[in-house]
Formats: sequence, structure tokens, C-alpha cells
Amino acid sequence: MFQEQSSMITPDMKVGTLLELFPELESVLIEIAPMFKRLKNPVLRKTVAKVATLERAAGMANIPTRDLIVKLRIAIGQPSGDADIQEAKNGCTHSCTCMAPQSTEDTTPANDPPSWFAEDQVHETIDADMMLAAGKVPIGRIVQSAKLLAESDILRVTVSFKPLPMIDALEQQGFRTYCRVTSTDSYQLFVAPAS
Repeated sequence: MFQEQSSMITPDMKVGTLLELFPELESVLIEIAPMFKRLKNPVLRKTVAKVATLERAAGMANIPTRDLIVKLRIAIGQPSGDADIQEAKNGCTHSCTCMAPQSTEDTTPANDPPSWFAEDQVHETIDADMMLAAGKVPIGRIVQSAKLLAESDILRVTVSFKPLPMIDALEQQGFRTYCRVTSTDSYQLFVAPAS
């Protein structure tokens, strides 16, 4: 039933924290958005779930943050009124045909590729799903490969979920990113060195 205020489900709560406090909510997450089945992968559980907030998870699942929080609160018996649900300060700014913001000067519309992107400049492709299936964490390999890119080279990462945590991690290290949907549950994340 309802726990103390420090356990209140909020947009900035980490997915891993949610599942530690309320393990019964794993099935609720999967019911809300089947893409959360991926949380059964131990690598994702140890990596993405530890750093991704519920707001990020909602963005990855293409569902409104408020809807996710309210449904989780109802399932656990917490007050479900959404008047107190504040979007986290670093709200989801990514959208696939997802154009991650490059800088405050970048005004490229979300559905157009950025000026630095050229398909023929793709130097390497990494299949993140294959790495996860093999029990490997892809972000280390992605960052390592991105650091080796020449100025005009681009790294392509294929993945079956909206890669918001990857985008965040790469942008924090100064890389440019561009993400697009290629089909249902199929994304390509392009990474380039900072200009």
C-alpha cells in the first residue's frame, strides 16, 4: 500500500529505484508499454534502469510522463491526482524521428536531419540489441568508437528502443547525435564528434 513521501513515485525517480521499492510494478510497466519487457534483460536492469528516470522511460516508450506516473501511483495505492506531478527540469527534449538538440543555436526541425549528417559518412555500425542479448553493455563500446571518429565520420547505432539514455550519455561527453525511426521498434542513432 501507500508508502511514505520519500517513496512517492515522481518523474525524476529512477526506474531501478522504482523496481527496488515496488517490484510488483514491473508487470504494470509492461502492461502500460510492452517495450518495458526489455527490463527483464539483466544488462538493461543494471545499466539503463539505474540511470533512466521515469520521465526518460516514458519518452522511450512514447507515452506521456503524467500518464505513466498516474498509472503507477494507482497500481501501488498512492494518491493519483496529477496536480503535484511536475515534469523534471530536464524534460524530454528528444523525439524520434528524434532530433536531439545540439545547441541553443541549432534550429533544425525535429523531422529533418542536421546539417552535419550525411549517410555516406557512416564509418561504423554497432548493433546495440545484439550486444545486450550477449550480456554486454553497449554504451562503453559506443563511446570508445565515437572517440576514434575522424571529424567528418559518423557512427551508426541500431537499437530496438528509443535510445534516450544513450543520447544523454553521448551528449554529456560532447558528441552530436541524431536519431531517426526506421520502422516500428527500430531506431538508428547517429553519433558525430563535436564540431
